[in-house]
Amino acid sequence: GCALHDPLAVGMAIDAGFCRTAPMHVRVELADARQVGRTVGADAEPSGEWPVADVCVEVDADRFLEHFMSRM
Repeated sequence: GCALHDPLAVGMAIDAGFCRTAPMHVRVELADARQVGRTVGADAEPSGEWPVADVCVEVDADRFLEHFMSRM
């Protein structure tokens, strides 16, 4: 199989129920040359340290795959 990250992002725009999300502080690693570009998330505490984004933490893969394949 293969990961369907880009189609899932489009799927979320169609039906946000494909994923369970959680608010997290998110930043992009810039300091460590070995990990530049890696996204780092931490539970959204009220510190306001990093911007908060809704991050997908669980996918209803069966439902999404059925939706995706019915349109291919």
